[in-house]
Amino acid sequence: MFILEITIILFSVLALGALIWRNSMPTNLVYGLILAANLVVVLHWGLGAARWQFMPVYVAVVLAALWALGSKFAPDFMQTILRRTAYILAPLGIGLTLLANWAFPMFELPAPSGPNAIGYREFYVADKDRAEDMTADPNDVRELMVKVWYPAVPDPVAPRKTYWQQADVMSAEMIKGLNLPLPPFLLAHLDQIKTNAMSGAKLKPGDEKLPVLIFSHGSGLMAEQSTIMMEELASHGYVIFSINHPYTSLATFLPDGRIATFKEYADGMGEDPMGQYESIPEVAKLNHYLYEGDDRKKQLDAIEQIPQIAPGMVALEQEEVDRLAADQMLVLDKVEALNKQAGDLFKNRLDLQNIGVFGFSSGGYASLQTCLVDERCAAGINIDGMIFASLVAPALEKPFMFITHIENKLTDILHDKSKAPVYSARLQDTAHASFTDLAIASNIFQAVGYFGEMPHARKTEIENLYVKSFFDKHLKGAKVPMLDAPAKEFPEVEYRADNLSASAS
Repeated sequence: MFILEITIILFSVLALGALIWRNSMPTNLVYGLILAANLVVVLHWGLGAARWQFMPVYVAVVLAALWALGSKFAPDFMQTILRRTAYILAPLGIGLTLLANWAFPMFELPAPSGPNAIGYREFYVADKDRAEDMTADPNDVRELMVKVWYPAVPDPVAPRKTYWQQADVMSAEMIKGLNLPLPPFLLAHLDQIKTNAMSGAKLKPGDEKLPVLIFSHGSGLMAEQSTIMMEELASHGYVIFSINHPYTSLATFLPDGRIATFKEYADGMGEDPMGQYESIPEVAKLNHYLYEGDDRKKQLDAIEQIPQIAPGMVALEQEEVDRLAADQMLVLDKVEALNKQAGDLFKNRLDLQNIGVFGFSSGGYASLQTCLVDERCAAGINIDGMIFASLVAPALEKPFMFITHIENKLTDILHDKSKAPVYSARLQDTAHASFTDLAIASNIFQAVGYFGEMPHARKTEIENLYVKSFFDKHLKGAKVPMLDAPAKEFPEVEYRADNLSASAS
């Protein structure tokens, strides 16, 4: 909680104490404390800082005020009712407010470790030649919003980027996606949280070419899902273009006011088209060999047989991979254009020879696809993204890293076939959702183990260091010994590195 909110709690407690011990305190002091508590609440609302976590204490303070008024003007029986109601509801309100703020806190993002301040901008890009295959309207084209973090000139008066955009919409969509009986406003306060990035700040001056990173979020998430990582990388000199993929993201806010919200599948495909294939016994058996078995021959056979037995399933998998990878390549086109565009912030400042592509979950396997087919990708990372059989067939020719929470058998095949350096880091005691910032948004989800047992701060430290170290080595040419072998300082990481002497094609 911030200073004003701590003040609300403090004055609420004082007002409650004044109500309880009113007979042993000066009357003016009792009324003064109750008035002060109400004034702080009014100030909280007036500054636009009101949020649902404080509703119980707002009610408690108003009840105390009603008693104060009632003690002057109301009949004795009404004073008794108001006083007893306040006795019960005021401490309950304070307690519920403290509980709500623990469960869904206001938080501050950690300060990045790099020497640079952080700037932020965003832009819209559309592919007029690509139809939007997630909607039924044949006139729709693919449209993206791109969020950019970059090293900047410090500007103390520049507005700070908010953590979430239109958090009321985002919160409602996330709660709907969780399919839990929870109120839609639980995370609606996240647009009150300020990040470390300065909106519209000037780019760090100089002639230095800055390495470029393209990031894709996971299904049902958003471009800001890993803000801590984006800020950390930008503070060390990277320019990160994080894509908000419409219909894959929780919500994409387009410039004309339209909101493209999450869809599991394209319009007209039904609720679970993948289920009809996964229920086929032969497919289930092959998937077991592919993702869980230890028999390499059966794995390789499954890679060949699945497309023959269930071509529709492979097509569905590949459709999403292709869509997100095409988005990444569209943004790569835009990055090249920005580097040439007169008057643009990034003109002649982007190092187009050193571009990294990475992402989480579905964004991770799209990054693998992009690095397999687009020469502009110099190195890539798949953060806990599934690897489909179709992505195992080609040999990696660019440095690549896999960061996971569970063992993925298919990465072993990619390691063995790779023609370039390849790395795998499995963070033990984490969960799929651990590789986002969402753990800091709710202590409840952490308490029930939704984010695994590893503390979020420790996970963030390890993940950010491996991501930064990988890109430092393969985009900046830095010497990073920790990538050569398991690091003693990270015993919770199962690590493998192969083909380190190879050079990327």
